[in-house]
Amino acid sequence: MSQEFIWQFNQYMADEYVDESKYSHVEFAALKAFVSHSYDLCAYMRNQRPPYEDVYETGILAICDYINRNKGVNPGKILYRGTRLPNSIFEKVIQSGNYFDDAFLSTTDSLDDAKRFVVMDQHEDPEETHTMVLFSIVSHYTGVDISDLSVIHEIDGKETIFNPGTVFKIMEVKQTFLPNENARIVYEIMLAEEVKN
Repeated sequence: MSQEFIWQFNQYMADEYVDESKYSHVEFAALKAFVSHSYDLCAYMRNQRPPYEDVYETGILAICDYINRNKGVNPGKILYRGTRLPNSIFEKVIQSGNYFDDAFLSTTDSLDDAKRFVVMDQHEDPEETHTMVLFSIVSHYTGVDISDLSVIHEIDGKETIFNPGTVFKIMEVKQTFLPNENARIVYEIMLAEEVKN
């Protein structure tokens, strides 16, 4: 497995850090590495189970600590996530009535941005082994806005992330088509974050 996240994390840790009080040095390094290489970190988390490799563990815990310390600061906005789920995972999600991710869940407040992620690289799935999904999170409590650190180009919306394992209840599922050359079915799924007592 590639280790872009670790490389980037170590680079930020080696750089001189100016204390902004919002982030500790390790939180800043982990979050900056995450927004640059979220795919690498999330793929690792989905394919591994704790305890993680040391540097991954340090970065993951730092991000979790930051989210836990700041969660619930900006609730209320509808958030979106466009993705492709393996068909078997999609079927389990629908049957269970819940959705969660073993990795950090990254979302945007821009519907247009989420739609672009839905259809991105769909030509790499000619056998249609994945289902195209557009999530709308209409009720949430623990997400944290990290837009000040985001470096994703051509993205207009603000990025909000949730801790691994955050559970969302499915409120509604419907089929639609997004304008694209293959016109494949996209499932729009409305979610509400479950509150832990």
